[in-house]
Amino acid sequence: ADTLGPEGTAYLLERITGKVSESDELLDPSLTEFLGSQNFSDKEKTTLEINSLFNYFKRRRELLASSIGSVEAAEMLGVSKQTIHDRIRDNKLIGLVESNVMRLPLFQFDPAGPNGAVAGLGDVLKELSGSLLGKVSWLVSANAALDEKPPIEVMKRGDLDRVLREARAVGVA
Repeated sequence: ADTLGPEGTAYLLERITGKVSESDELLDPSLTEFLGSQNFSDKEKTTLEINSLFNYFKRRRELLASSIGSVEAAEMLGVSKQTIHDRIRDNKLIGLVESNVMRLPLFQFDPAGPNGAVAGLGDVLKELSGSLLGKVSWLVSANAALDEKPPIEVMKRGDLDRVLREARAVGVA
């Protein structure tokens, strides 16, 4: 940030927070072009918003494609449905509501893990910021800092500390 100077810093602040600074008139057009700023028409903004929502829901469906309901999870773990909901509430399991049904992604279950979950899942979830869907996506996406392996896979291999360090470092936007 120091190398950007006041104009670049003001621009980045506005891009990150959505708040326009008083020094907007200081922005050099070449800087905004370099950083990818573009003025969109209202129609273009609406189109971008719609596309973003479609992509969001598509990703959500992809992430929940391999999931089970809370009743199935309770049966699998040999506990009550209430226990499943308690573990979701306590960030020990991940549950997302889809069509009024709680869905639990299968990647988080491990027969050898504590209470049937991947060891350290709750700790990693606490370190990540952002939406639950963002956390799920981060857990199952290849990560350059983890040798292009998804964090959940690295956790299953027993390298929880490495995943925790990465979770603390990046959070989730």
